[in-house]
Amino acid sequence: INAEYMGTLSECLFFFALFLANGHVSMPMTRRSTPPRSPSMPPRRGRRPPPLEQPTALLPSMQGSKRPNPTVLAPEQLASVMSCLPVRCRYPDTCRLLYSTLEHGVSIHTLYTNVQDEHNVLLVVMTDTGVVCGAFSPEPLAVQGHRYFGTRETLLFTMQPQFCSYPWAQINDNFVLAMPDCLAFGGSPQFGLFLHEDLQTGSTGRCDTFGSPPLVPGASDESVPFCVYAIELWHVPEFAGRFIEDPFSILSPWKAEDFDGHHTKQRVSASPENLSYSRGPSDIKRIPFGLWGLLVLVFSFIGIALVTYAPLFRSTAPNYARLMAARKAAAQQLLPKVPETVVKDWQK
Repeated sequence: INAEYMGTLSECLFFFALFLANGHVSMPMTRRSTPPRSPSMPPRRGRRPPPLEQPTALLPSMQGSKRPNPTVLAPEQLASVMSCLPVRCRYPDTCRLLYSTLEHGVSIHTLYTNVQDEHNVLLVVMTDTGVVCGAFSPEPLAVQGHRYFGTRETLLFTMQPQFCSYPWAQINDNFVLAMPDCLAFGGSPQFGLFLHEDLQTGSTGRCDTFGSPPLVPGASDESVPFCVYAIELWHVPEFAGRFIEDPFSILSPWKAEDFDGHHTKQRVSASPENLSYSRGPSDIKRIPFGLWGLLVLVFSFIGIALVTYAPLFRSTAPNYARLMAARKAAAQQLLPKVPETVVKDWQK
């Protein structure tokens, strides 16, 4: 292989390594004339792109309802709610209705019957004043007596005065309390969201579990009662059909809690049944693209060095052979004149 071919190959590998490491390669381009900017336009310097939002085109299809409007959530509100869910549940194809007071009647027994053994349950509550709030529970809402259950992915959200989600505040473990006569989220000092047995009244207050104020605006920061207009519970599947990653998430490996929907407080490895559409189990150590680019860059420099110094090695090898032959001939000429012991020492 000649030196020119190796040099061209090394340069190609070098630019390919820069592409993997930086995401793009700045190549020299001719300067193009740009149209003059309007004086009313703000300068480009210091401008930042607006924050990314959930596009309405990626909203899930709400199935299981017989009403023309299957949910009380507006498209913008649904997009905001889906954006705060765990990564594995953020972009589903469809959401299935489990229970609705507008279709299944007002019965907490029917609620528990319809949602049993259903993970990733989204609770939506609309008050008689139009305020929308709710909660998300990764575990099934099953009656477990006077005992709290749930995981650290449980959260609360509200739409008033603007959308805001409240994940676990890491103060206590009072996530969900499911009893035959009530359903509550959070605790200490008040419930973050509380629904009575009749499912027509409820209350909300300042909750330390999620660090949330009352989800419904009220006269005080203490427990605020409200009347219910509608209650909906939806099942949100995991990795259903399509999945769009968050920006720049490809640069960092996935975490185990992003895949496992039934984990406890301990770190749990991902299970294959929860990976219907993903890049693979998160417990496998994957090499990021940046490290691949660094490896290609190192091997490119090694190739350039070999191409550069190969002619030098080829030119010095014959000279070294001629030098050793001359030294051997000189030693043969000196053998009759020099004692043998001196010749051996000189050869050494």
